[in-house]
Amino acid sequence: MCRGVSCSAFLLLSPVAHSNFALESEIFREVYNWDSSRGRVWPESLWPYFKIVHIRDYTVQKDLQPWTRRKFELSPETVRSLSMMPFLSKATIRLESSIPSDLLRALSRAPSLICLEIHQARFDGTFPSTSLPFTTLETLLISTAGFNTMVKQDDIDLGKQAANVASLLTAVSSRLTQLAISGVFISCAFTSIEWPKMRTLSITDHPPTPSIPILDLVAKMPQLRHLQVVYLYHRPGS
Repeated sequence: MCRGVSCSAFLLLSPVAHSNFALESEIFREVYNWDSSRGRVWPESLWPYFKIVHIRDYTVQKDLQPWTRRKFELSPETVRSLSMMPFLSKATIRLESSIPSDLLRALSRAPSLICLEIHQARFDGTFPSTSLPFTTLETLLISTAGFNTMVKQDDIDLGKQAANVASLLTAVSSRLTQLAISGVFISCAFTSIEWPKMRTLSITDHPPTPSIPILDLVAKMPQLRHLQVVYLYHRPGS
């Protein structure tokens, strides 16, 4: 016989209610930012269902001509919402421009974010002046690769980019267990960062410039179990 709170709990867990909740969770678990530049934002009532959010600009639409591509902007409301999604566990970013500082700051405050992937990455913009908590982050990917090819940009401030990437890695190094990073984002500062929980390191795309010995890169990773080094082949003279 049900009594008080126990009875209410039983009703909430009825087969029909459970089935509807499972369906809603599956439909809304993965979302994209399309139309957010027009001031639109996902309804707050749906935020608890979101597990994966993809932030992309027009560069993923390879068939569009330059003059048909819309300028990409993330509305402030969309950015703020990311930090208030209780079960957001993964975010992916694909932008032509440097990652906006307010976007990085909002993601760092997402309470359940475990995995962050930054593709076709560029880091020579304004970097957050405040701390980046990332209290639950375990996996980080930073790559220059796009969906179909490497994204090469000749106007990057390499010095500023190296400093910003080093700041990001320093902010998350105490919690990361997995890191996949293009060698172009590895500077000498990498060797001075402590990685107490790092178990898997993958260095991809290009080797670091200037060259850094592998043993120096992993010297401060006492828990490292898996190391992958996968560089692209470049034909001499190409």
